[in-house]
Amino acid sequence: MRSTTLPSYPERLRDLSRCVRQADGPVPEGWSPEIFALYREMFRASFAANLQDAFPESQRHVGNECWETLLNDFLTRCDCPSPSFHAVPSAFCQFVLEHSSDYPTLPEFLPALLHWEWLTLNLAIAENPAELGESNLADGWVQLAPSASLQHYPFAVHCSTAESQQPAKRDCYLLIHRDGQGQVFSRELELQEARLAAALVDAPRAPSEAHALAFPADECPFDWSRELLEAWAAAGIVCVTNPNPSLAGTSPSPP
Repeated sequence: MRSTTLPSYPERLRDLSRCVRQADGPVPEGWSPEIFALYREMFRASFAANLQDAFPESQRHVGNECWETLLNDFLTRCDCPSPSFHAVPSAFCQFVLEHSSDYPTLPEFLPALLHWEWLTLNLAIAENPAELGESNLADGWVQLAPSASLQHYPFAVHCSTAESQQPAKRDCYLLIHRDGQGQVFSRELELQEARLAAALVDAPRAPSEAHALAFPADECPFDWSRELLEAWAAAGIVCVTNPNPSLAGTSPSPP
C-alpha cells in the first residue's frame, strides 16, 4: 500500500495564497467552491479599497479597466510582504514603477503621480519624530526634517486636473512636508530654493555651509538663504540642532 504524504502547513498556506490572488484561479483542496469564491472576493475587495484610498488621483486618470488590470497583475506577480494598510501601497507603487514599460497605454505621467501620492500617504501615516528642543538658527545646524521630502518630478503632479487632462509637463521641484497637525502639503520650489533644500538632505550643516554648497558661485546673497531657512524652521520643514561635527556629511549634488 502506497503511503500519501500530506502537504505541510506552510505549503498549504502558499497554495492558498496563490489561488486567492488569481481572479480565476483553482479552488484549493479542502475548500468548497462557494466558500472560497466568497473568501477570494472579500480578499480582493480589501486590496482594491486600500489602493483606491492610497491612489485616488492615479486611479481616476487611468480608468477603472486599466486599474483593474494593474491590480490583477500586482496580486498575481508580486509578493506583498504584508496585507497591512502600510505595506500594500508601498508594494503596489514599487510594482508599477518597476513594470511600467509592460503597460504601453499607461499615461506617461502616471509613475510620477503614483510616487507623489505614495509619498504623501507615507508622510501622513509616519510616526511623529522625537522633539529636538529649541535651537537658535544662528548658532545651530540645520537639516531637512524627517517629516519633509524634496522631490523632482517631470510633471506638476501636485496640481489637480480634470480626468481628461494630464498634469502640466515641466520640471517640478516639490517640498512635501507634514505640519504639526498631521496635514501634508506640497510646495513647488523655485530652482534656487530647491538647491538650498538639496544641501540639507543628507546631513546637518551650518547655515553658511549649506548656502555655500547650494551656491558655490555665490549666485544668491546669504541673507536670502538665512531668511528662507528661518521660514522653513518656523514651519517645521527643517530641524535646527546643536552643532555636532561627527554628523558632517558630504556635499550633495544640487538639482
